[in-house]
Amino acid sequence: MKGDIYIDFAVATFLFFLVFSAVFYYLNSEINSEITNKKIENAKLKIQNIINSMQKETVEKRIVIVEGISQNEFINLSGYDIDLILDENNNRICFDQNLNGFIANISGRREFYLYSLNRNIDRHTCNISSFNNSLNEKISTPIYEIYFLEVPSHPGEICEERTFLIFSEYGPKEKNSKICI
Repeated sequence: MKGDIYIDFAVATFLFFLVFSAVFYYLNSEINSEITNKKIENAKLKIQNIINSMQKETVEKRIVIVEGISQNEFINLSGYDIDLILDENNNRICFDQNLNGFIANISGRREFYLYSLNRNIDRHTCNISSFNNSLNEKISTPIYEIYFLEVPSHPGEICEERTFLIFSEYGPKEKNSKICI
């Protein structure tokens, strides 16, 4: 009988410590989860602050539409401050600074994109010698777009991968970057 009491006491003590350990483990995991969530939330705020503090520039973009059929057609851009000209395939078009325009082969309808920057980039220039000027071009009003100048990477434990629009001397590009805290 006395042995049964010891066994009952041992079982009760074991169950007490088992329940105590389970409750302690549960509370510890909840607290750790809450701490981790707070760290992630703070890291996301810091990452957003880093992104907000990165240098950006406003770029003026205009769209030129030319319709018709013509070889070596001169597109007149006098009166526009142009740093970069791209065709619809994002290929750079050379610009004649003396004539203030460029030439293109038009068959149907073509679109060109003109960019004016606040900083200096290497212009793709050329000298135009012979051209036609038979088609009318339609130039849109300015469209203002914001691009990042550079996208640095930051090392750390908690990371977020983002896609940024940057503007290089070849035009707008998407760049993936991992920012960590």
